[in-house]
Amino acid sequence: IVIDSDGLDVVIIGNFGLQSESISYDFTETGDWFDYFGGDSFDVSSVAASANLEPGHFKIFTNNRISEGFENVVEAYQNPITVSPTEFDSETEIVITFDATKANPDGTDGLVGATKVYMHAGVVYDDLSSTAIENIVGNLTDDGVGEMSLVSGETDKWEITLTPEDYFNITSGEAVRLGMYFRDADNTNLGKGFRGNLIFVNMTLDGEMITITPASFDQDTEITITYDTRFGDRNLEGAGKVYMHSGVITDSETGTDWQNVIGNWGQDDGVGALTRSSTNSSKWTKTFVPSVYYNLNEFTTAYRLALVFRNADGSKKGADSPGIYSWGQIASNGDIFINFPEIKIVQGLDDELQGFSVFPNPSEGMIYFSGELPGNPKALGIRDLNGNLVYSREIINKELKPIDISVLPSGVYLMKILTDQGGYTFKLMVR
Repeated sequence: IVIDSDGLDVVIIGNFGLQSESISYDFTETGDWFDYFGGDSFDVSSVAASANLEPGHFKIFTNNRISEGFENVVEAYQNPITVSPTEFDSETEIVITFDATKANPDGTDGLVGATKVYMHAGVVYDDLSSTAIENIVGNLTDDGVGEMSLVSGETDKWEITLTPEDYFNITSGEAVRLGMYFRDADNTNLGKGFRGNLIFVNMTLDGEMITITPASFDQDTEITITYDTRFGDRNLEGAGKVYMHSGVITDSETGTDWQNVIGNWGQDDGVGALTRSSTNSSKWTKTFVPSVYYNLNEFTTAYRLALVFRNADGSKKGADSPGIYSWGQIASNGDIFINFPEIKIVQGLDDELQGFSVFPNPSEGMIYFSGELPGNPKALGIRDLNGNLVYSREIINKELKPIDISVLPSGVYLMKILTDQGGYTFKLMVR
């Protein structure tokens, strides 16, 4: 950015990429210029110039002095460590390499030229946003614990080889990241990360974005859905609130037509809100009985749950790559479909269910029942071929008594009898 004005000329350069980059730019004139943040003056003999900038680093130059400088206001991010391989879990042997020239000294003389370098490190459990390290290895003395080796042919690069599970004595819990800083033998000088903070590197996690318990359930089972923001696109990692905007699919096992939707998109009103785990801030849960939560009547079969996870104002949603998963499917638009492992569907028509019959059929009025159904009858409903419920009643004392359908217009109907073991549907003809 170049501002050429009568009273003050300003040149602003920056690197907003992820790698170090050479930035070419032009001054408005030759002569004396000043570094706004550094306070230094310098002579410009040619208006064409270039500078190497680290990611996130920017500078402001003026042709008149307007500041004496602001120490440490602008600091370019440089990661002083590399880990090989870059993707690893607690059982992977890794090499951590520390470059003292890129480390923040945190008020000390730093570790450039140090004769010994130690790594003081630990692990973070469960929560990727946590900075609390445990199982710390290092005693802040020159005792060899955490001592690194100088990289061959280098003067300020040090390395250490370890397997996290063994090195940090990880015996239980889920270790999700390593946290560390570096020191010299007597703990006088330090090497840290950006602005003197600890350096963290995330580990590869074992898990899924969505888990459902129990694993086997139907629409009348109380289930708990757990959404882990550490997986998938991680769009909701660190969100203060997470909502589940959801409904059910009632037309088929592969249907996508949402019904009985619960949630008001973009509203922070508590409808569909998930509960954050008390032990892992990345995990959110919802416990409910689908048939109750979505207000399904006794004659509706639910094949799938349809849902989207969002933040409080709906500006972000969390999903994963489209495809088939162990629990269901993610569509190309990000809609999530969770299949019911057990579906309370039609188990047979009258000519397939042995030992039970509905008569007379066709009928002009009364319908009678003969034989036994699997399970105890709970309710009965009749729908026309458009799916409209035209007759229903609860069954008292598990006894199927005759019903009068004389008020129904002539035509073909489906009668469903719901028991505690499933639903059974019979075709009826009314004259």
